[in-house]
Order: sequence, then C-alpha cells, then structure tokens
Amino acid sequence: MMFGWCMDTVDTYTKFISDNSKDGMDEYLGEYIAARWKEKYNEDLVSPKEVMEIIYLGAKANHPNLIVSSSHRRFVQIESGSSQPTINNHIDFVLGKKPDRFKMGYEGGDSKEFYDSMSKRFNCFGWA
Repeated sequence: MMFGWCMDTVDTYTKFISDNSKDGMDEYLGEYIAARWKEKYNEDLVSPKEVMEIIYLGAKANHPNLIVSSSHRRFVQIESGSSQPTINNHIDFVLGKKPDRFKMGYEGGDSKEFYDSMSKRFNCFGWA
C-alpha cells in the first residue's frame, strides 16, 4: 500500500519537473525498485496475482461499487471529521484499527461506506 502511495506521489509531483523520464518517472522508479528487489531477494516484488488483486481493490466500478475518487492531495490532507491525513486512516484500516469517519475524496463520500466496501472486497481474497 505504501509503495503504491509513493508511486502516486511520484506520478503527481513529476508533472512539474522539467527533466522527466520518457515513459514517466513513476514507471522508471517502479521498474528500478522491482529490479533491485529481484537482485537482492531473488523474487519478484509483487506477483502477477498480487497486481490483479491491487487493480481489483482500486477500481471504482468493481463489486461492491466504490463511491469515491481521490487525487494525491486528498491522501495527504486532513479532512473535516478526521484527526489525521487520509493515508493514515487507510493504514489504520489495513492494520485492523478503526479509521476516523469523515467525508473523503472529491465527491465527499462517507468513509464508513468506503471502508465497508473495501472490507467486502478484501473478503473476496480471504483477507478479512
């Protein structure tokens, strides 16, 4: 999760640099990190199955439907009703802690509905 968030950060901020990589700095860094991981641990950073799971979890139109879309800034700002940045609430959720209840994303969706939907998606993989 943190790797994905970091890559989103790179994707967002490299739109504002003058010396960018041909296919995007996020793709370049992702490939670089994956190659170094493979060299050090002799295994893939993520498996093709894990990539598919990540895509499934992140896509809004999968079942159950997600009501929210967030730009990078919404991950790092503290939304009304929350005591911490959204990314920290997501980390709490993944760690099994109860995240704050707040309006999230551009649409201002209820975080409880979002986390309930994510719990159902996690159940699809037996992660809950």
